[in-house]
Amino acid sequence: MTLLEQCQVWHIHDQHQKIFDAIEALSPEQRTADTDMELARACNNLADPETRDGRALLRRAIGLLEAHQAELQDTYSWNFRMGYAYYYLDQEGPALRYFIRALDLHPGDGPDVNTAEEVQSLISDCRERLALPWFQQQFRERAAAAWAAFRQGEAGLLNLLGQGQTQQAAALCQQLLAPVVEEMRPALETSGGRCQLCCSAAGSLPLAMALDFFRQQMPEPLRTRWDVIITDRPDGAASFAPEQLPPGIQTAEEDPESGSPARFCYRALPNPDPDADWRMDVTDGVTSCPPLLAGYLENDDAEIDLCHRHGIAAGFFCWPLSSGQDAFSTVLEDLQAALDRQAGPEACTITGYARGTFCGYLDFLAWDLPAVLDAARDFFAGSGLDWANFHSFRRDVSTVRLFTREDKPALDPETSSLLHPQDIEALESFCEDGSGYYYKMLDYLQHLIQEGVQSGQFTEGQARRDLQIALWYAFACNNIGEYEFYYRAAQWMPDSEPAAAGCGAWYYRYSCSLTYCGRLEEARRYAEAGTEQEPSYPWIWLQAAKIRAYFGDRAGALEAVRQGLALVPGDYEFLTLQEEIRAGASLEQMEYHWIDPGADGSLQEDDDPDAVEKLRSIACITTDAKGLEQFYAIFRPDPAAYQRDDPYCSFPYTVKGRRFEVVFQMNEAALSKLDPRWLRTQKQRMDSGRWLTRQAGLDETGTLVQVLIRLGHQVSLIYQTSRRDAPYFQVWLDQDGNLAARPDREPNPSA
Repeated sequence: MTLLEQCQVWHIHDQHQKIFDAIEALSPEQRTADTDMELARACNNLADPETRDGRALLRRAIGLLEAHQAELQDTYSWNFRMGYAYYYLDQEGPALRYFIRALDLHPGDGPDVNTAEEVQSLISDCRERLALPWFQQQFRERAAAAWAAFRQGEAGLLNLLGQGQTQQAAALCQQLLAPVVEEMRPALETSGGRCQLCCSAAGSLPLAMALDFFRQQMPEPLRTRWDVIITDRPDGAASFAPEQLPPGIQTAEEDPESGSPARFCYRALPNPDPDADWRMDVTDGVTSCPPLLAGYLENDDAEIDLCHRHGIAAGFFCWPLSSGQDAFSTVLEDLQAALDRQAGPEACTITGYARGTFCGYLDFLAWDLPAVLDAARDFFAGSGLDWANFHSFRRDVSTVRLFTREDKPALDPETSSLLHPQDIEALESFCEDGSGYYYKMLDYLQHLIQEGVQSGQFTEGQARRDLQIALWYAFACNNIGEYEFYYRAAQWMPDSEPAAAGCGAWYYRYSCSLTYCGRLEEARRYAEAGTEQEPSYPWIWLQAAKIRAYFGDRAGALEAVRQGLALVPGDYEFLTLQEEIRAGASLEQMEYHWIDPGADGSLQEDDDPDAVEKLRSIACITTDAKGLEQFYAIFRPDPAAYQRDDPYCSFPYTVKGRRFEVVFQMNEAALSKLDPRWLRTQKQRMDSGRWLTRQAGLDETGTLVQVLIRLGHQVSLIYQTSRRDAPYFQVWLDQDGNLAARPDREPNPSA
């Protein structure tokens, strides 16, 4: 099989990293237009456009493709891949051009060809996203039209007032102001308080009369909650008087004639509750998108949904206010400058500001939200403020914490850690020769962290960044030896990486946990880094030897063994591994050992009661591509709803109109090892409907909500009832799908 043929196989199985690595390993003389095309496709498929590295991969794909434009520009694949990269870089113009060209060249079949409908969908989306500028202008244009209608009727209103025809004048005023009320009202209502509306009227209209009539014609609920100020600004842009504005906002007003969105200033009575939702403390502000602000205040998602349909992330930054207007204005100005400098002027558009009794706010529309958040996070980290958040213009969603300044915790002078010597002594007491009480060790650590956080000694983030805690946490999880705990270790370790320089044990334990989670590329990277960080730590060479052998570097693997034996001469593990590498053993075979020679002898002779659990954890290391393909063919999970390796694999499933969740309590590597015949049997049992309901009591029926499948062919079902005291119950099934006794051991649900 040629490299290009192998790339097609890898592509079918979504093994894009293998394509990337294989082609990157070629010398310049071995590279061709075809290999560069495969590499560009791999870059596109590996890229996460929400990260800097992902965007760099997309730009790399464009560079690779542009180098072969002369010979490939009339092919479908070249145009589609160019369009794909530009599309996820949010450059809709060039993406649209390449997608249209690709559709013209669409061959209609082949493993590398999207359906014409999919390409057309991308074209439609590009066209829709290119229409974004209308969003910023729509309010200004509608408001300007409303005020123009008001000014056209001004003479008639003044004439009626002059003749003393008050009722007729009131009716006309209501008619003239109706468009203005319609445009302005949603932006300025707040919950539970009075608002102050600033708007503009023609200069020749007596302001006092206009104000009185405006108030009289308002509906009663609004009249009792609103104060209305009509200024004599003739340009249609409402504003506070200069002395009422903080310095940063005064200079931020934009001229409506310049083509920028009109800005409308508002005041509101703040909610005194410091725990109220964000923005409920606002006293005054400026916005160019009143409908968006109104939707947030009224908990109406119509405007934010419109933004999202057009690819816009709409939200605001908030930070604690220090005393004085100058500090507020300085943060506004410096934050905007930082966003422009780091994220770029094309990444976002500032739509307003607001000041509250507790917080300051900066509103924006973002076209590249990750870049904007990164820039804001960097700014706030150096600002001297205690914290800063991002929140969408959607009330009932979580806040994204950008930055929190933490007081440095008190470290023990002897351990340089949050762990004290007595803690380490206690942890060591759980270890025994060849075995240990690792569940108790982990429980001790978790209890220690919980107590420390609750008592205010340190934060959870500080605990996760503590090197000693990380080393013990991974030691406990890795020695428990079950997939769920390897996963927990792999999730815990990254936070402490900045403190791990020179610590081979940290790299060894992290690489091991990654290995048993099937993340072998990352495991290799950290194993190799560990040999550089602390080459005198022997066990990092043991891990490096196994990983090198798996990736085909037999000579490098034997060299790693040599390095290890130089540090621990005659070591049983290294000597055993050396023979297995020479014999061409698989990674699973290399991992099927215990450290203790006696215990390992029992394992190899099938005389170990823990052998089954050992095999189950080893099953999570490598993926059987054929087995995984068979799983997909059997269950056909919806790609949009399918969750993989998080830590389990799950997807929604519908039988006879009833929807439930199927959870394989394992990663895809282990999933790929399940017997396809057994999987088909489970699917048949699901499809039959026999599991959909189950009697929970004399007059209580449970409805199936989850099917849980574990390694070892263990199946259990979760049912939901209407009982408030016991809304769920679980049953276990035997190999024939009938009720069975609960197994002795269940996975930790917190994994």
